[in-house]
Amino acid sequence: SRNTTVKVALGLANQNNHHIRFLDIKNAFVQAYVHDNPIFMQQPQGYEETGADGEKLVCKLNKYIYGLLQASREFNLHLRNILINKLGFSQSENDTCLYFHKATGITFVIYVDDIIATAESLRKLNEMVVLLGKFVPIKCELPTQILGIQINYNKEKGILTMDQIPAIEKLIDRFQITDVKIMRTPMEHNWHPQLYPENRELVESFPVRSALGAIGHISNNTRPDITQATARLQREIEKKIFRFLLVKVVSYWRATAASPIAMTPSVDLSLPNGFT
Repeated sequence: SRNTTVKVALGLANQNNHHIRFLDIKNAFVQAYVHDNPIFMQQPQGYEETGADGEKLVCKLNKYIYGLLQASREFNLHLRNILINKLGFSQSENDTCLYFHKATGITFVIYVDDIIATAESLRKLNEMVVLLGKFVPIKCELPTQILGIQINYNKEKGILTMDQIPAIEKLIDRFQITDVKIMRTPMEHNWHPQLYPENRELVESFPVRSALGAIGHISNNTRPDITQATARLQREIEKKIFRFLLVKVVSYWRATAASPIAMTPSVDLSLPNGFT
């Protein structure tokens, strides 16, 4: 599913005061059967057997296993068949990982082997989880984390918050950004590199593109307040000033770590207050 679909589904569930559950499919890729082309593999070391005449044997797979390129796709088709043909879901034309169950009002958002389930009736949602569990082994739990995003949903107060504090701390440790100070803005107004002649050296081995990808992921998901700073970092990607700007963004993150994205029900709109 698209990140936008995930956030819209969570926002609409909060807007309508629906129940949210996360479903984890256990050993997902080994649930799909091999139907069309047979797949063979060498016997695992320590479990070799030979034929009656001593010939070397191989294993024929009945189900897909982790490591096969087509395992993810086949599992998705297997799950799609269960949801549509067994449980009566309808698949969205705009995002093929989004499913609706019109009779119960249940929505499923699929991300690899995780499912975000929302519904107005908790009883109907639990019954659907039991039905799905007859086809694949699943674990149902309250929303806590999806796509590296921490979720905190207070249904009684109608507040859903999202943050990526662990991802930010991991980024700081990974790129060894220790020279940070507390800043209230990610970048000054009318900033110009000539105003900061000091600390402009970029270590030759510094992984600029990896750092930019990590920042972009966080910016797109939970920190739209650094969008402009991220765009500036993209323009400076081949320049020595990049790390200096990165330190300023991280310093701003440290100062605003306790300010997650918060969604609350709208008063005069059918869409939730938040961003997509």
